[in-house]
Amino acid sequence: NNRICIHDPDLNYLRNITHQSMSQPYDVKVSHDCLYVLCPHYYQCILVLNLEGNKLHTISSRGMDACFPFYFCLDSLNNLVISDFHAHSICVFTPEGTSYT
Repeated sequence: NNRICIHDPDLNYLRNITHQSMSQPYDVKVSHDCLYVLCPHYYQCILVLNLEGNKLHTISSRGMDACFPFYFCLDSLNNLVISDFHAHSICVFTPEGTSYT
């Protein structure tokens, strides 16, 4: 499915988030103001969505080129730490998508 289901802390369903660029979401991380959605199968990127589900931007470990992000996490500053499967590398991005590496 191509959606993320949002629930409250008591597991009551609140709503779905869908986006045309979200294909088979694999992993989701949540910060105080954004959702980070790993879509490795088709788009090979991390979508950055606001909490309403609107796309803010896309992050890939090779700029806008295709890449193969497989795992990612958020550090204490909400920077994204991404492992790139094919490049055998780890990249760090700011929440705005600027690369540290």
